[in-house]
Amino acid sequence: MHRALGVGRVAGLAARHLDSGGGRTRVRLGLDTARHLGLAPDVAVSIAAASELLHNASLVHDDIQDKDIERRGVPALWVQDGIGPAICAGDLMISAASVVLAGGMPGAQLRAALSMMHTVVAETIAGQDADLTAAPDVSFADTVTIAAGKSGPLIALPVRLALLAAQAPGDVAARVAARALAVGYQVLDDLRDLSEDRRAQRLNAVLALERVGRFAIHAVDHARTQLDAAAAAARSIPQDAGLPLAALSARVRLQLTEIADAS
Repeated sequence: MHRALGVGRVAGLAARHLDSGGGRTRVRLGLDTARHLGLAPDVAVSIAAASELLHNASLVHDDIQDKDIERRGVPALWVQDGIGPAICAGDLMISAASVVLAGGMPGAQLRAALSMMHTVVAETIAGQDADLTAAPDVSFADTVTIAAGKSGPLIALPVRLALLAAQAPGDVAARVAARALAVGYQVLDDLRDLSEDRRAQRLNAVLALERVGRFAIHAVDHARTQLDAAAAAARSIPQDAGLPLAALSARVRLQLTEIADAS
């Protein structure tokens, strides 16, 4: 990822953001899915790195748009270095993702892979726009729909790219699983951020339920149902290629249960 970013001030900012931590969830999804499909190491790495670069670009831009001042326990990139340079760093990561993917994806599948990646970026942008323009009194149903549209495409991307590289079936199931998983992720994050989001009047699935006299447990129950559906859809992908996605759903479900029990 660092090599694809190149050199210069903006490349340094992007590299610093990448080095700040994070779960590398999309990296693991890409590598593990590729392993189940028997893909060559260079193909697996290109898929994992391209997906992670796009995810991190979305985080940099999201922090600016949401005015979040912290990311991974340190000041967000825009807080440290300004909005303009942070936007440039995010843009550079998006461009670098294409270079990384082109360096490893089999030539016969490269055109389709680049087209898929563009579509995923466009879907993510549409989801972010829906988030930014949502009314303050948005319903719970609309909140989780926005979450699925905003986060689902990038969760599915490493799995879908690996399936494409292997010319294996399962693309639809991967997208279905990722959208449901994104809902579970969102409810988990909203439970963690409930106090802060209440003060800032931000979009939050739990707050949406509170406005109509319901409770956090209803959001948790819905998220559990979605995560179970995500795991089922992922396990339907042939060649056990969906097992990493199913395992991720199970981990999010466990975290959700732990935070709900502690509330």
